[in-house]
Amino acid sequence: MNPEKSKLFIIMNELYSKNNHLLSFNRIENNKFKEDNNELEIIGKEIFNSINLKKINFFIDICAAPGEYSKLILKDFPNSTGIGVSLPVEKGGVKFEIDNKKYKIFYKDIVEKDYILELPKKLDFGIASCVSYIKDNKNAYMLNLELIFKSSHIILNNLDRNGNMIINMTIKSLMVCYNFINLLNNLFTHIKLWKSKTIWSTKKTFYIFCYGFKNNYNNELQNMISMVKNKDDGIFKQFSGNNKEYSLISKKINNIFLIRTFSLLKLISNV
Repeated sequence: MNPEKSKLFIIMNELYSKNNHLLSFNRIENNKFKEDNNELEIIGKEIFNSINLKKINFFIDICAAPGEYSKLILKDFPNSTGIGVSLPVEKGGVKFEIDNKKYKIFYKDIVEKDYILELPKKLDFGIASCVSYIKDNKNAYMLNLELIFKSSHIILNNLDRNGNMIINMTIKSLMVCYNFINLLNNLFTHIKLWKSKTIWSTKKTFYIFCYGFKNNYNNELQNMISMVKNKDDGIFKQFSGNNKEYSLISKKINNIFLIRTFSLLKLISNV
């Protein structure tokens, strides 16, 4: 089982490799990580239109700053209350640009130590949209995986039964991606993979919509975090599930490959 031998993946990867020079994506300004609020607002609206949730009461947004996704939630679900967690500005994080009495802000480095949330009740929704904040590509990717797993771990430990979740993921290492999705498939009643056709469509990022938490999380992500930190080949080269689970993920992720492939072709044709 090797997802990188997929014909569609090979076509997509060759297009990307040959035209990488056309893909500029600078998120560093004056040696600090920056976000494009306009892009965040556009893709945020697309995300919440696509996930199609009927209600959100109590949510957490991890790696939230500047807070565009949280703003949309508070606007679309006026009865909701929320928590935003993001890296401190002095550590290279982005400042929150949200002021709402129903929203509490915390500047925390979730990689630094294991945080235990003291909440008045369980969450019914969580969003983890973390990206690394260092320049070195290899180390940035490993940090990005750790951030994704850590933020997901925090949410899962505080999510109520039947709660929902959104995670920003990357296809940079397909086997890691497959193993992560396979875990989520076992934790939720339904998983949907989604990628915008307008924002970051040529990039490796996509979103995982998780519906109906089964309340059966046993800290499995702690092991995956440890494997990433130790650069354990197991998570990068071996699929943890069976053939049926592998095929199910492949069918879903092919749509992500298609969107990215067509976006790359469109970019090339416009040059």
